[in-house]
Amino acid sequence: GFVTNDELKAQLLSEYRLLTTHPAAAAAQLGLDDNGQTVNQTCGATIRQAATQVSLQIYIERYHLVVENAETFGFDGYLRAWWTDPRLRFDPACSDNLMLARNEALQIWRPDLYFEQATVLELPHSTMGVQDGKAEMLRVSSSGEVFWSRQARFTFSCKMTLEKLPFDTQRHAPRPWP
Repeated sequence: GFVTNDELKAQLLSEYRLLTTHPAAAAAQLGLDDNGQTVNQTCGATIRQAATQVSLQIYIERYHLVVENAETFGFDGYLRAWWTDPRLRFDPACSDNLMLARNEALQIWRPDLYFEQATVLELPHSTMGVQDGKAEMLRVSSSGEVFWSRQARFTFSCKMTLEKLPFDTQRHAPRPWP
């Protein structure tokens, strides 16, 4: 019979297990998928581990001023990530994509992200025009592909050479670490 998106989401979330385990490892433990294996060599032993591939994007909406004496720069924008979670697969005949509400999105795994040389990574607050902390979107496709987007404010430290000010050039590439 016909299943509404709300019914489909309720079913997916009620069956979602191993919340703190990344998708590839959880899928291997639950027997959902045998792909995505990586080899980890530790102390001479070879261990096969499931790996969750996460693609990351930062969309920059507005740059902050460079603070020369603190050697920092920053910007406001959106932090976006894509990954596949086999636990969230569903019949494409039911729906193409599901948009999860905030309370639903909090029930699924998301990657922990670390940015090298980040001094500040703020998620929505009143100074960014969002007072309820809901500047987040999470979409799941029938194949289990997840798209997550979150408003964010970044500040990074960067060693600056300012001898040619105002004609100098600074290069800094923030590196994320999942």
